[in-house]
This record gives sequence, C-alpha cells and structure tokens, in this order.
Amino acid sequence: MTESGLGAGGPIDEATFRRIWDQIKAPARVLLAVSGGSDSMALMRLAAPLHRSGRSRIDIATVDHGLRAGAREEAAFVGRAAGELGLRHDILEWTGRKPKAGVQEAAREARYFLLAERALRLDAEAIITAHTADDQAETVLMRAARGSGPRGLGAMSPDTLVAAGPSAPLRLLRPLLDVRRQRLIEYLERAGASFIDDPSNRDPSFERVRVRSVLGRLERENVLSVDALVMTAAEMRAAAGRLTACENDRFAALEGAFDAFGGVALRTETVSEDDAPLIARLVAAVSGAKRRTTDSAALATLQSAQRQGRSTLGGALIRIDDAIRICREPASLLGRSGAAASGPHPIGARACILWDRRFIVRNDMDAEGVVRPLGQEARKLAAAVEDEPALMAAPGLWVRGRLVAAAGASDAATPLAEERFFRPVNRFEQSDTFVNAAGGAALP
Repeated sequence: MTESGLGAGGPIDEATFRRIWDQIKAPARVLLAVSGGSDSMALMRLAAPLHRSGRSRIDIATVDHGLRAGAREEAAFVGRAAGELGLRHDILEWTGRKPKAGVQEAAREARYFLLAERALRLDAEAIITAHTADDQAETVLMRAARGSGPRGLGAMSPDTLVAAGPSAPLRLLRPLLDVRRQRLIEYLERAGASFIDDPSNRDPSFERVRVRSVLGRLERENVLSVDALVMTAAEMRAAAGRLTACENDRFAALEGAFDAFGGVALRTETVSEDDAPLIARLVAAVSGAKRRTTDSAALATLQSAQRQGRSTLGGALIRIDDAIRICREPASLLGRSGAAASGPHPIGARACILWDRRFIVRNDMDAEGVVRPLGQEARKLAAAVEDEPALMAAPGLWVRGRLVAAAGASDAATPLAEERFFRPVNRFEQSDTFVNAAGGAALP
C-alpha cells in the first residue's frame, strides 16, 4: 500500500477522490492548477462535485508561460471545460523577458508565484496540483541519481507551504501522489472527457522524460515499480522528519538563538561530527540558499572554522569565539570595498519585498525607495562587535537617498532565518516580468 493507504492500482472515481480530499483536510476555498494535460484535467473533474456540493469553493487557474505556440489556446480549452463543470477559470500570464538559460526553473518560479498571488486574491487557503505517483517515482530516481539523502529521497510532500514572495504562506496540496497516471486517463475516458497531450512530455532533452522511459522499461521487466518508489518516498519523508526532530532537540540543547540581523548563534565553542546535519540546516537557513549544502561540506567547514576562527560555506560565514555564530557572508553581497555588488533593489511606496530570500522588507512611506545591504553603515549601527558581520549583510531601506530603516533597528525588516529553519516556506520570488516596475507587492 502507498502512503494514503489507497494503493496506486485500481480505478479512481469521485467517491474515492472525496476520501482523499477529506484525508488531506483540504480547506474551504482552494485554487486548482490545471494545465490541460490528463492529470490536471482529471483532478478538475474529480474535484468539481465537491464544489457543487459546497464542500469546498474551488477556482481554476492555468498559467500561460508564453513559451510554446498554442499555449493560449490550450488555456482557453481548460477554461471551456471548467465552465462546463461550473467552475471559475483564470488565465495567468508570464509576460516579458524570458531567460536564455535555466528557462524551465524560471518558468517554475513564475508559475508558483502567479498561482500563489492569485490564490491570495481569491482568499484561497491552498493551491492544489495534480502531481501523480508517476511524477513522484520519477522524482525519487532523479534525486537518487544526485546522491540525495532522506530529505531528497522524500521527493514531493503531499502537504507543504508556499508563498508569493513576501506574502502570507499557503498550503500546497498534492492529493494524487498515490494515483497512477493511467488511472486518471482511464477515468477521463469513462467520462468521455478530452485532454491535451503536451509534446514536451516526449522530448528526450528533458531529464524527467528520459527517467520516465527508463522507469517504464524497469516496470515492464519487473525490476522496479512506481508503487515501490512511492513507498520509498514516504519512508524517506518519515525518516527525514525524525532527523529534523533530533536536530531541533540538539539546537535547543546548544541554546541556539536567531537574531534580528538574520544570523544564529549556538552557545558552545565545539560541536561533534554528529552535528554536521544541524550545521548544514543552519547554513541554508541564514544564507538564503535554495538548496542545502551536504553534511560532509558542513563538517569540513566547521572544522576549518574551529582551527582558524572563521570559514565560509554556501554564502554563509561561520565564526567561532565564545560561541558558534553563523550569518550571511558579507562578501557574497558586497564588494571587498564595502560597495553593494548586486545593486539596489527597488521597492515601491507602501510596498513590501522578499529580499535575498532572507528578509521581508516593508516600505511604509509614501515614496519609492531602494533596499541594499547595510555594508559599512553596520559599523555605525552595531551594538556589539560580534554583530557587525551579520549586520553588514542585512538590509537597509533608503528613501530619497537617506537611510530610513535597518534590520534590527526597526520592524521594517523581518528576518526569515527562523522560518527557514523551523517552518520552511518555499517563497517564490518576484520577477520584473510580472510585478509592478517600482518593485514589491502592495501593502494591505
């Protein structure tokens, strides 16, 4: 049996899906992401009775990435199908410039930002996607190929948190992770419903397509099954949860504390090699990194810091004096002269932005401003010399050329390191292709 206890075999119908819906505790208002493919079209059709019965208020959104001819027509196809089911539908557009490299990652960032932003406007409490057992199994194999540990092999969580930049977190639910794609296609065929066959799903230039082909061959030869890989993912998530609990206990035992500058301190001068996973988590939390460093790299960096007093890893600076202090590495944001290397980030009047994936910065003034690292200003603001490195890499808000707010000195800058450590929220960043030119989301 799979994680939900439903198994990946056998037909699926509205009654089965309602049990899944109740099991995931879907909230009263949700936004379904529907592309037009078999998985998401089946999700929409399965969920429609829940909307009609009043169990949940369900809205539909399709993201047009503007990357493929016919995408707009496909989005309109979803809209017509949603209307026939009595569901409201919106097309969300990723407009403007597209990167020449890493376009798939950028498209994913844009997609979830747009979905989360739309969900907030609708007062929806969750976004629901149609990832299937097949997607989960492919993800496990892709992570295994990279040498991932329990956290990576846990693949996709059925219930996690996302946000549009600085906005409030929403649940991201994946109710079909135990359901095979073929079951969904058969459900659509029984209903006489059509769907779109995306040609990119057959393009071998994509890693997932190649993995899908290999997995299909392994299944046909009875070597490995999707069901087994889905169960592996569930076991790995459970193991990762136990590891996280142990690390949290160790953090408390070391009197760990996060500060207002986005850093963290452990009240000890020495830790053992068993603490490497904790250090790796803390580095990811304070650096704003999208991906966590390896435990072995964390251990090597910690040992180097114990010998030399300081060392760097993954955009973080580790210092050891009377405590172990970890903060954002100033040099990764500043030039060696102290000038901002990446340039100021614009922020609109009465707006807020996600800055460096580490802070939510608010501009409560009626004039536009810029946010940049405090740099040398930190020397004027630091109450203690040990705070200076963290403060140099913390944000300041300048309006009309004057510093009006700084991390630790006002509530204009909210550090996210503690959130990233204890309650990870996948905050998808704003892009100038789909936010206002001044920058930032409007304050409520």
